[in-house]
Amino acid sequence: MTKYFIKSLTALTLIVTVGCSTTYRSAFNADDAPVEGDITKFSVESQLPDMDAASESDLPQEVNGQVEKWINYFTGRGRPHMERYLSRSSRYLPMMKAILVKNGLPENLVYVALIESGFNSVAHSHAGAVGYWQFIRGTGKAYGLHIDSLVDERKDFILSTEAAAKYLSGLYNLFGSWYLAIAAYNVGENRIKRLVMKHQTRDFWELVRKRGLPRETQDYVPKFIAAKHIAKDPSKFGFTDIQYMVPLQFEEIRSNHAVDLKELAKRIDVDYQEIRALNPAYRSQYAPAMGGRVVLRVPVGQKLLAQQSLEFAKATRREIAKADRGYFVSHKVRRGETLGGIARRYRTSIRAIREANNMGRKTMIRAGSVIKVPSRTYAKSGSTSDASVRKRYSKSYANTRAPSGGGAPDYKVRRGDNLTIIASKFGTSVARLRAANGLKRGQVLMAGKRLKIPGHQLSDVHTVRRGDTLYDIARRYKTSVGRLAQANGLKRRDSLHVGKKLRIP
Repeated sequence: MTKYFIKSLTALTLIVTVGCSTTYRSAFNADDAPVEGDITKFSVESQLPDMDAASESDLPQEVNGQVEKWINYFTGRGRPHMERYLSRSSRYLPMMKAILVKNGLPENLVYVALIESGFNSVAHSHAGAVGYWQFIRGTGKAYGLHIDSLVDERKDFILSTEAAAKYLSGLYNLFGSWYLAIAAYNVGENRIKRLVMKHQTRDFWELVRKRGLPRETQDYVPKFIAAKHIAKDPSKFGFTDIQYMVPLQFEEIRSNHAVDLKELAKRIDVDYQEIRALNPAYRSQYAPAMGGRVVLRVPVGQKLLAQQSLEFAKATRREIAKADRGYFVSHKVRRGETLGGIARRYRTSIRAIREANNMGRKTMIRAGSVIKVPSRTYAKSGSTSDASVRKRYSKSYANTRAPSGGGAPDYKVRRGDNLTIIASKFGTSVARLRAANGLKRGQVLMAGKRLKIPGHQLSDVHTVRRGDTLYDIARRYKTSVGRLAQANGLKRRDSLHVGKKLRIP
């Protein structure tokens, strides 16, 4: 038996090394991912269950203490979350189940999406996973999802489900167990493979007992089982008053040019947010033509009018370029700078900068080179408006000073600043900054110099004193707590530090 097990795992090792596209989720390293290939070429397929034979009965379904813990959570303290997930689920279940079945998978795998995101297209994790099925960037790209500054197909309910079906199919073929396949979806197949080889068992519960799995993964399969039982029979668990959303229905149109979604919505008299909801992969109001074409979804009954309106909703190259630029800030690397320091300055992550510039983990940055720095605010909202820029960089106003006679404030240049950085902070342009301050192209900025910021009016700046609260300051300057907090990038409950300078709107 031991000899057979080792032989089988040796074949599994070949599959992981050669035949299965994989990227660690959560904190694991995507650089270790093997390349995608055809795993049916290996003789191990005769030792593992046939994918075509996979049925609902193969899915994890037993109820034990760990599962009951999650059932109690979802029906107790976590009930508001489950109610929200169930309400959304009806919008996507028919479509997602059909995609899973088409790929030869059990339809109830759809509840992986429930515990991953609650069927929320904009769900983000601390590890950078995005969308309904919570793909990290590397895994998403490995399974054919397009991800750049204008498009993120991880947020698309059809394309992300197709990718998840391929990924789950590969995991099942690899381990021959849905328990291990679902666990690997959470923690990464290489981690599960090592544990299987170490403990010589494919029994998920045995791996839990041996404490080889991370806590999150130990809970992941029981959570899936609990969510599946509840979602399949909500009334049995007391969910009798759920306001279910109407299932998605749409028609598709095709264009050979980029489309302004806001203009299209206006032309066909449909709410813009409805168009965005049907096409969640686009980060902004513009749908770029990838490969010379665009496929868009419109409400049922609007296909003919939408097709006729495409020519009037054409997005120009300039508009697309502007949306693209809005997602990135160009940064010129200075002597002594690190990726960590740059990431902190722009409130993003080292991983995001590496991905934006196709850097490896050991790539060095050199003084004088220009790199693209992605903004998380743009990535989440797709907004390129001046208002979003001001909100994004509102804390920079702490370094501004209102002139005594009103008018444009001035800004004290700090070490490492350049005109591009300052213009981005205040939602203006480099050209306007130069004009407002009489600067010539290529002129060096000295730390401590004060620049006028065109297009901004500051009525006052308040220095926080001991005992000050947002309410006290707002009342003193006859404004509202909400406006004061928004102008300074604060939340209502944020603590104020003595000496902090606040912009008074």
